[in-house]
Amino acid sequence: MPTFEELHTLVTLVSEHSQQPLPLLGRLERLPGKESTLFDNIGKGNYCSDEEAAADLYGQATPGKSYAMLKTRLYDKLLNHLFFLDFTNPQFPLHLEFE
Repeated sequence: MPTFEELHTLVTLVSEHSQQPLPLLGRLERLPGKESTLFDNIGKGNYCSDEEAAADLYGQATPGKSYAMLKTRLYDKLLNHLFFLDFTNPQFPLHLEFE
């Protein structure tokens, strides 16, 4: 399972350097799902840990299986979004291209 820091790094990278709207996250839904909510709130800095995110999304003080599955699904989709990044943009940090 990915750590919260890894997920936060991917959210930041994808939201700053990917095409908009994000095609794999279903950003055009009328009612955003939990994946979109988790993505948006991590990007806005509303969550600083897994415990805060699980408490907000599921009402649980400790992250359970549902949160772990949600986090893994979002992580996998964000990894797939790396194919949509524009590495030729001069504003894109060179060290992140290699990473």
